[in-house]
Amino acid sequence: MKYVFIRNHNDELMHYGTHGMKWGHRKVQYTSSTASKSATGTNKIKSMLGSNKTQKTYKTAKKENKQKIKETYKNLNKQASTKDKIIYNNATRKKAAKYIVNNNMTVKEATAKSKKDAWRNTAVIMGAYGGLSVAALYKMNH
Repeated sequence: MKYVFIRNHNDELMHYGTHGMKWGHRKVQYTSSTASKSATGTNKIKSMLGSNKTQKTYKTAKKENKQKIKETYKNLNKQASTKDKIIYNNATRKKAAKYIVNNNMTVKEATAKSKKDAWRNTAVIMGAYGGLSVAALYKMNH
């Protein structure tokens, strides 16, 4: 049951949606109870994966992938020069290892891409910091 309160103030914002619901999001309406059960949360994942055998296969493949990334990262750490270790942190080499394992890139391509990503991220942070500095100086002077 909806309650409508009428007031004389024209500057009030009224909302007749569901309490706690985000603006612009609609609730999904299911036609049957089985559809609603299979489309939510873990049931959705289980229905996508199928049987327990499929889930176990997925988990073992995920573990193997993690292990390959870890081994590749160790090799990249050994091969990295002192200069690279000073300039780029471990996250850059981890990202390169992921590129090598997941995207079948060569070591050269993966390290170049991860270094490029690191510089881009640094530039974004520096730009944001610089913008804040300029804004602070402008506010102090005006």
